[in-house]
Amino acid sequence: MGVNGKGMRQLNTWPRALLKLPLAIRLVIVGGTIFFVLLFYVLSFSTVRNGNILAIPVMLAAWVFKRKGLFIFIGVALSLLLFYQSIRLGGLLWPLPYALSVIGGLILLTIFGFVIIALRDLLDAEEDARLKAQQAEQQTAIAYEQQRQLNELKNQFILNVNHELRSPLTVLSGYLSLLLDKQKYFDQEAQERYLKSAMRSCIELQALTNDVLDALMLSNEEEPLQMEDIPVASVAREVVEHFVSSGDQQRRIYLTISDDIIVRGDTRCIRHVLRNLLSNACKYSPQDKPVTISAQASASPDSQVCISVKDEGPGIPPDQVHLLFGQFVRLKRDLAGSVRGSGLGLYISKNLVEVMNGRIWVESAGIAGEGSLFCFTLPLRSQNTHT
Repeated sequence: MGVNGKGMRQLNTWPRALLKLPLAIRLVIVGGTIFFVLLFYVLSFSTVRNGNILAIPVMLAAWVFKRKGLFIFIGVALSLLLFYQSIRLGGLLWPLPYALSVIGGLILLTIFGFVIIALRDLLDAEEDARLKAQQAEQQTAIAYEQQRQLNELKNQFILNVNHELRSPLTVLSGYLSLLLDKQKYFDQEAQERYLKSAMRSCIELQALTNDVLDALMLSNEEEPLQMEDIPVASVAREVVEHFVSSGDQQRRIYLTISDDIIVRGDTRCIRHVLRNLLSNACKYSPQDKPVTISAQASASPDSQVCISVKDEGPGIPPDQVHLLFGQFVRLKRDLAGSVRGSGLGLYISKNLVEVMNGRIWVESAGIAGEGSLFCFTLPLRSQNTHT
């Protein structure tokens, strides 16, 4: 194997390099070789009379241009010999030995050319097989890497879900057990307080389950979007009211959205994105700090509306901003902290916004107290819609 491989590599040096030259240069090399060899053969015929030198242009033409090059050379050589020898011998009637010698020489040159062509075909087949093997190896490596990344994502997801499920389940189980075992020791106010805490844990479990189901929905892409003209202010108010009624009545949430801002999108998707961004803003900012939801239509020709959610939390380190919208991604500080999440919320929001022909990003200096500004754009309402 080592000897054959070495021989093959040596054979693949200058002959292969010759094939990679531009067409014009190959034509000049082959044409020039044919011209000078035939000229030398004709001029030296009276003293040397050896046609072996013609093997050089035959080999070169057959190697570079295969059958086409071989036939062109045989045609040119035969025409030149007929012309030259007819002048030298005074006609087309050649002596029989000489005619047989010329014909035999051309036949031998043709056979030699086909041998060269066969060698070229074998080397081409070997090159194709090698390239296909390399492509198959690369595809296998890519598939292996994708599988490895998928396994890492699955493992990370299992760890995240295990961590996130354990906390609310422990709280829920603890409060319910406490109420069942010690109910007679608690007054109505204490029981109501414990039930509300248990309810918050149920809401966390429901949010986690919804994130997973939404991620699966994005993978399957079975539900078509219902694109329509939607007033942003009414959807935002609905999201805030639902959020406040779920138990965070102390949070100050401000809406600065004009009622005449109307976007083109899917109501369910916009509601989901706003709920996600609002939930994150409230989870990561202090209870006494406000959260602001605003929207502004751009004056640019693309007619986009920018909807933003601003908090005054710890912000996001600039070197970790690019990680936020990945699947199952949570920042290191969050994994070690008390804020729970699935690592799917922003990934789902990004996909929903992009499906509606928008884009989403975050602006943050990573300075505590300055918070973060999450923004996403949606197309302005249809131009043919009348108000």
